[in-house]
Amino acid sequence: GSEMCIRDRFLHRGGGYREAKGWNRQQLADHAKVSRTSIRCWESGQKTISQKCFCHLVENLGSNFPSMLRM
Repeated sequence: GSEMCIRDRFLHRGGGYREAKGWNRQQLADHAKVSRTSIRCWESGQKTISQKCFCHLVENLGSNFPSMLRM
């Protein structure tokens, strides 16, 4: 549903949100409190981010995150 669409936009190949912020994978990983490897695997499509993990990312990235997805 729409939740998957949001996750897909966030983790768009090449890092939609990350690129919009001007961050490299390490910077996003630091802000999101996850490993750089996780970011790489999610962006490349090797792994699917779980809802729990995605919610954790949203919490850690703060209030500007939802508005970023509407761009």
